[in-house]
Amino acid sequence: FVFIVGMGRSGTTLLRTIMDAGEETIFAPEAKIIVHLKQKYNYPIIWTEKKVDEFLDDLYMEIKLATTWQIKREDLRAKILSYGFSEINFPFLIRLIYLTYPSKNKKKQIKVLGDKNPVYSLFIDEIKEIFPQAKFIHIVRDYRDCILSNKKVFKRQNAAALAQLWKIYNTIITIATKKYKDDFYFVRYEDLTADPEKSVRAICEFTGLTYHSTMLDFHKDLSA
Repeated sequence: FVFIVGMGRSGTTLLRTIMDAGEETIFAPEAKIIVHLKQKYNYPIIWTEKKVDEFLDDLYMEIKLATTWQIKREDLRAKILSYGFSEINFPFLIRLIYLTYPSKNKKKQIKVLGDKNPVYSLFIDEIKEIFPQAKFIHIVRDYRDCILSNKKVFKRQNAAALAQLWKIYNTIITIATKKYKDDFYFVRYEDLTADPEKSVRAICEFTGLTYHSTMLDFHKDLSA
């Protein structure tokens, strides 16, 4: 797993779009399922058909997953039940859900599953507990542009509060970077937009992916 973290309106969606255009990746849209389901399901469980249905009930309460991921519940249920119950655990289920996401981009052998979720910036330790090998891409945008974008898109007008939020997010991620230094890569939004090929090649090297020029042919969605 590779997680894109950073404050909202810092280029997280742009980077997710670029990464999902790769042939070896699936970077699903934002949906808060990992941290939200962790407390209930990330411990030894005796999995049964009834427990799988309970898990799916909780999973599909996440509105964004239910409405934007286009994964039919019955298809996911059948896929889960095609495995032996002894094979099922929480990390396994999360991987299976992401592998089921129907990316619009052509895929070959999947090497990396990815997630873009600004709120996960605050739960890095929890994510590492579930996926010890997880890597993180920390994207930062100039705080002035980040504030203006938040004010425009989300109608948040308190610039001081937004500046404090920008500081909190990036400080928390910086602390995690020191703790898991080999698992973090830092990129500036301004560098990504100024020279996307250079930035994406470096990210691919960090994540063990092969760079493909098609990753920059995403140009249909430039929202940050």
